[in-house]
Amino acid sequence: MTMKTAPERERRCAAVWDASEDVDAAQFRSRMSALTGELPTGHPVAAFQLASAHDATGLGEDAAPLYRRALDTGLPDNRRRQAVIQPASTLRTLGQPQASRPTGSPSPGTRPR
Repeated sequence: MTMKTAPERERRCAAVWDASEDVDAAQFRSRMSALTGELPTGHPVAAFQLASAHDATGLGEDAAPLYRRALDTGLPDNRRRQAVIQPASTLRTLGQPQASRPTGSPSPGTRPR
């Protein structure tokens, strides 16, 4: 499965985001879900875009596993940084700061050994 998405699809995704403030949260997520449904099942970009839509509309609990799926299934490098930062913030907001650190990272206030 190719991880890249077509420029035309990226433009449509940007248009959904641009219109996000003109519709209610459920309609925005529905539009994003329809758009991500055009990609093959399990596509990491679809998981990332759907996670972002859930996160932006206050559904961080639903977004966190989608971010993880995107990262675990080969999200392209040009999106990985954002897919690491966004869920880290979400997990801290959800009261799960430990889950926001990559495995092997020291806890705050401790020194690496």
